[in-house]
Amino acid sequence: MPHRQPPAPYLSDPKGEFPLAPLDFAMHLTSSIGLMRDNALDQGLKPLGLSVSRYRVLGVLVRFGVCRMTDLSNLTAMDRTSLTRIADHMVDKGLVTRTSNPKDRRQVFLDITEAGREAHRDALAVVLAYNGRILNGIPEEAQREAARTLRAMAANLAPNAGARDGIIYYADPANDKD
Repeated sequence: MPHRQPPAPYLSDPKGEFPLAPLDFAMHLTSSIGLMRDNALDQGLKPLGLSVSRYRVLGVLVRFGVCRMTDLSNLTAMDRTSLTRIADHMVDKGLVTRTSNPKDRRQVFLDITEAGREAHRDALAVVLAYNGRILNGIPEEAQREAARTLRAMAANLAPNAGARDGIIYYADPANDKD
């Protein structure tokens, strides 16, 4: 068995509570939890013909109605190229409709169909059950503190103000959809 060197001081937790420095351990856990959740939800949503990404798009459209692709990108933290592929699939499945602004064909809008609303309702039960499992036994105040911390992290990481505000406030970043 090869000899392992002890981790560099900046990589280890000086208090010994975590296997990595808190900065690295928090990012490791955040990433790992997100990946495990998305993988499990993808499996749970597959029988509904959805994925986590498609569910997120439907959720935004249920909440806000017709959205520009830019707004969807900001509200879902997905890049435009991925969103275009997702939208293509969802249009083909009849979950959303796509239109463009007659004055500016570069502006593309998505709207949810009744089939999309039904798919979202079905998926919501799967997602809420899994989220409940993740937070099982964690008191509400601890959940709120975690949400506050994650909100600050998202603000630090967002690529632009629209993405920051869309993710943090989950509010419509577009005052004018024309």
